[in-house]
Amino acid sequence: MDDERFYDTMVQDEDRSNERYNDNRGNPTIGIGHEMSKNVTQNVIRQVTNNPNYNGGAAPLPADTQEISTALVNEIFRDDRNDAIDDAVAFLRGRSEYDGLSDARQEVLVNMAFNMGRGRLDGFNRFRQALQDENYERAVQEMLDSD
Repeated sequence: MDDERFYDTMVQDEDRSNERYNDNRGNPTIGIGHEMSKNVTQNVIRQVTNNPNYNGGAAPLPADTQEISTALVNEIFRDDRNDAIDDAVAFLRGRSEYDGLSDARQEVLVNMAFNMGRGRLDGFNRFRQALQDENYERAVQEMLDSD
């Protein structure tokens, strides 16, 4: 997957904001579509809370976070993208199945994982089967037929 193209696509789809905003479902969001209730890494929490000794593990952003730096937006996005790739690999039930997809197909699948998360993506059984069968026309139809 072309990371730069994926970044550009996600900025186009999600917008990008250093300031907290509510997404279209009313969820507090920041950066590039990052719901603030989703866990972030210790490094992110250290930077947001200005606490170099924070070691509480992954946690959501503090509820009073109103603005973050561009560097932090990019770091959170990298974490979210990596989580979405892991979710896409798990969805296909193997790294080799994921690696066997073209860059464009990987990007579509990771975009879906980014937006839906592993739980909701796992419900797309016929879509998964179509990808595994390399029946990409049926995979497109399964996506279009979904809610």
